[in-house]
Amino acid sequence: MAIVNSNYEFTYVDVGQITSPKNEVTVKNMNFVFLTDEAFSMSENILKPYSQRELNYEKRIFNYRLSRARNCVENEFGLIAARFRVLQSAIHLAPQKATYIVLAICVLHNFLRKRGGSYISSSTFDREDKNHDLLYL
Repeated sequence: MAIVNSNYEFTYVDVGQITSPKNEVTVKNMNFVFLTDEAFSMSENILKPYSQRELNYEKRIFNYRLSRARNCVENEFGLIAARFRVLQSAIHLAPQKATYIVLAICVLHNFLRKRGGSYISSSTFDREDKNHDLLYL
């Protein structure tokens, strides 16, 4: 699980199970509102999409906008996988070593983002056209 800010920097990383009770407790104890997927249960600081069964027009719009906001996280994983190719396939090491590799990549990514320069250009990120349609890059 990872939490990413609007500058495409990791603010929290937990390398482990896809969803675990620990992740939900961690998120619930933070003073932020989080955009999540269906894997999380509802709580005071969780925004997740409406179930596909109960969609009316307003809920479809909400889901669409929530999905667009969550693209920041999806982009982040795509960015680090493109830059650090070890993440493009299974890491054939002991789980603890693989965890260290992923955490080191996240720290290195944040360092390079803050340093600026040519690590990742702004044209790398998804953006909108004049009609506010999302352009996936």
